[in-house]
Amino acid sequence: MGIYIQGILLIFASVGLYLILDRFGRPAVRILLSGPLNRFYLQYLQSSTKFEFDAASAADNYDRAWDGIVFQKVYEMGVSGVSYSKRKQHLEYITEYIKAVSKPKLNRKIADELIKVLPKQYRNVDFQKKLACFICELLSNVEHNNHDGKSLPIRPIPSIAIDALTSIISAWIAGIVYLLLSLYVLDKYPPVLAALSNLALFILMVLPLFKLIGSRLAKFTTVSTIASIMVLFLGSFATIAHGRTQLPLIINLTQYENPNSKLLIQYPEWLTMNNTGCNGKKVSIFLQGQLTTPIEFRSDNDYFYFTSKDCLGIIPRLEITQSESQAYEFYVIARDNTPFFSDKKNFTIIPQYILGTIPIDMDPANVIPIQIENWFWNFVNNLSLKIGSLGLLIVLYATNFFINKRMP
Repeated sequence: MGIYIQGILLIFASVGLYLILDRFGRPAVRILLSGPLNRFYLQYLQSSTKFEFDAASAADNYDRAWDGIVFQKVYEMGVSGVSYSKRKQHLEYITEYIKAVSKPKLNRKIADELIKVLPKQYRNVDFQKKLACFICELLSNVEHNNHDGKSLPIRPIPSIAIDALTSIISAWIAGIVYLLLSLYVLDKYPPVLAALSNLALFILMVLPLFKLIGSRLAKFTTVSTIASIMVLFLGSFATIAHGRTQLPLIINLTQYENPNSKLLIQYPEWLTMNNTGCNGKKVSIFLQGQLTTPIEFRSDNDYFYFTSKDCLGIIPRLEITQSESQAYEFYVIARDNTPFFSDKKNFTIIPQYILGTIPIDMDPANVIPIQIENWFWNFVNNLSLKIGSLGLLIVLYATNFFINKRMP
């Protein structure tokens, strides 16, 4: 299966998981919000309401707290900076709440507050008409049910809140599953596919939040936080995955004119865009036995060459005087960034034995490819370091501020 098809199928699988969870997870979310998470959810909404919400939630009067949220929606419908799409969403929320609760006195108060904000809807005549019809219907229902005068002891959770929270939870679960599955193939993605995959994941995890978050500042903060977390995750993944050393390769030299001798070679698994200049990746070679002919190493790609620890260009060569007690080390380096922008995914370091004066390549079974990091991972890695440094700086400033604030 091609890597592009595999990546696309993985994206579709995560989106499908999100849709399934979003469709069938609402009863579970409703149970959680009605039980152990009720107080947490009310505290989350605390910042977006005004009508004595704090006092109501502190007194465990959840009926009054939910009523306060509804009145806050009414209040926001009269604020000039609120978009009409948001006002329509508020009206839908109020409608759902009123359907779920039978409270004539509350409904009358809601109608009175809606009458106050009705003239402020003049910029959207259709919405103004819709709101006026809703007020009339609400007042009619109040008059019809007023003889009862009792309120049912129901603490409802409007379906619009259930839908929004379920979408968020489903998106995040799907996103986490996607990240866990993609760890096996993420570093093998071509840069375009890697960028598109992570962009799709970002959109999947951000869009459902917009149904619940109303403030533009809160939206910006949330989007920035998710983007930063994703970049830090990808950067950490690249640092760990692309810094690994491969399992040692053991070469029996008996068939290469060196009887009873072996080489144990430790190669880097990846070469990154940072491995240029004098910042190469180390290759370590350990000898077992005694050499009778020298062993040299060459690269099958001219963009990569070898240096000593002093950054001097060399042809790696084990002489017959090589000691078993000391490792032979050299460094592999890229001449420039060209290979990291190409389609080539790896290169190999080929060992050779010297027959007379002629170097002869060893069997391909004694060669391990070294992966070439593409530009996407280098960009994400460098960006994660900057975000991490900025985040640490903010934490240090905040800590210093609060410590100084508490000092007499």
